[in-house]
Amino acid sequence: SSQFLFLGFSNYMYRDVLSPVVDFLSTQNITCEVIHDGFKKNYSTEQAKNIYTNSIWQYWNKELEKEFVKYKTLVDEAISELIFMKILPKIFMNNNISLWSQMKYTINWLFKFHIQILIEQIVIARYILKKNRISIIISPDVSDPRTRVYSVIANQLKIPVLEVQFGPQGLDGVEWQFLLSDKVATWGNEPYNILIKHGIPAEKIVITGSPRHDKMVNISYNEKITLRNMKGIKTDLKVILLASTYQQKEYNSFSNPKILKSMKNAVFEAANKVKGVILIVKPHPLENLKETKTKRKLLLPNWWIQQNLLISEKKLPTTNMN
Repeated sequence: SSQFLFLGFSNYMYRDVLSPVVDFLSTQNITCEVIHDGFKKNYSTEQAKNIYTNSIWQYWNKELEKEFVKYKTLVDEAISELIFMKILPKIFMNNNISLWSQMKYTINWLFKFHIQILIEQIVIARYILKKNRISIIISPDVSDPRTRVYSVIANQLKIPVLEVQFGPQGLDGVEWQFLLSDKVATWGNEPYNILIKHGIPAEKIVITGSPRHDKMVNISYNEKITLRNMKGIKTDLKVILLASTYQQKEYNSFSNPKILKSMKNAVFEAANKVKGVILIVKPHPLENLKETKTKRKLLLPNWWIQQNLLISEKKLPTTNMN
């Protein structure tokens, strides 16, 4: 059987993008190995037939430790030489104005922290790709340096790489201009056109739709009933799903946070007034769930009687209950 390697370094990216693909391919006599850099044996899915979820650290051994030390020494020497040359302030220029005062702390952080961690990832990635007979690598994101490491080494070893679009694409996503993968699976015409503008050849882009959205739509009647029963939702109730979100505090200076809060409040109030429906709030993975629940209780003092509003746990499958 073929062996597909899935890069599951980000938990929620794996859940939203790769997990539906893994579940399907595992039924097609394809061995799917999902790797992550945590320490838990099971990551976002239970071990199942043809699905193996492993931490990259299980591959770490004394030989890789020696290789890491060797490359770290070389990188440290190169960084020291670069600093000694005093060339960095001359590199970061804009219209003959030095940007070094704004950039030096970022560069120091890159040299002293990020590059050091990346060396470990490179050493392990080379070992994994050379040790296992991988047919293809499937990645959920091009901006994560961990996934990019595998793309670089895969190109050297002639292993094909497929990127699966994770979220909305925009012209600000400059990381796509450095695409190393053989193909990109994208949602539709709009992201297709954005990728074209980033300089990706049309023959590399395949419109597939979103794996997670497809999985939400293609669900059996029995699965719908099971999901309803999990929360005690009667079959005669119409289910409305609010895919909630949040706003980072850093954005408050130029985007009024009250706008988003008032939108949520309006939805909650409307759901409380309409009979025969139940509103399920699916929080964003980074949303303050406690704050959202508090808002719900303040607005709906009789929520426990009316039972037409639920706050779902972040990992609960809440779609397609109608």
